[in-house]
Amino acid sequence: MHRAIALIALVVTSATVPALAQDPSKRADPPTPVDDRVSLAQLTLQVESGATVLATPEASAIAADEICPALQAALDKNSAAIARLESVRRAALHLAKIGDGAIRRREAVRILHALDVACAALGDRASEATDPVAAATDLRLRALARMDLGFSVDLFVQVGLVERAVDLVDYKTGIAYLEDAIGIWPMAELSFCAALVALADSRDKHLGDAIAGAPPGALLDKNLVSCFGQARIDRLRHAISPSLGVPPGPKDER
Repeated sequence: MHRAIALIALVVTSATVPALAQDPSKRADPPTPVDDRVSLAQLTLQVESGATVLATPEASAIAADEICPALQAALDKNSAAIARLESVRRAALHLAKIGDGAIRRREAVRILHALDVACAALGDRASEATDPVAAATDLRLRALARMDLGFSVDLFVQVGLVERAVDLVDYKTGIAYLEDAIGIWPMAELSFCAALVALADSRDKHLGDAIAGAPPGALLDKNLVSCFGQARIDRLRHAISPSLGVPPGPKDER
């Protein structure tokens, strides 16, 4: 996204002009973080080979009341993070094609509720696991469930399927769910998703964590490049590990 801001500075010394008390009612508000998040519906994600992914609207139409169970089935069959993101993205595209706005909103809220219930259920299961392997698996699934919900919340708002002030009063922001997920089970793919929904002021931190777990040419690296641009990924990779010999590229505005 390209944004240019012209700044004109006028410098006056206190010796020339005495300082004036500022009227509290006219004080400027603190700057608001730039909302330049990635357009989630327009992502081009490459998924894991053999992963189960929800069909695209072009490949197979799904009735309005079948989108939620179809998405749940795809998620239940797949523990691959990027494929799950792609299934959620495709579910949003199916929802967007519903002509009746009330039905569209109802089904979007239904999906969010189902994902929220899945988070709660997996949380209970993880707390009861005693076998170390089973506990680790459950923690990973807990994290992925929060990723699904966080990505869906921000995606559905972006696409206009729900309104945050009306439909999401009981939900956190997408980035809050993603940071919860990372706290449960740190994983490069979760950091990638966090970078997708983060505002500009925190995106590079999540991108750096994703890049650190994405060797050049790996599937995650390909998705990072596709979503954020080669120049930006190379620059951040060089900042993380200068020994790689990748010089910082030109400024990438993505």
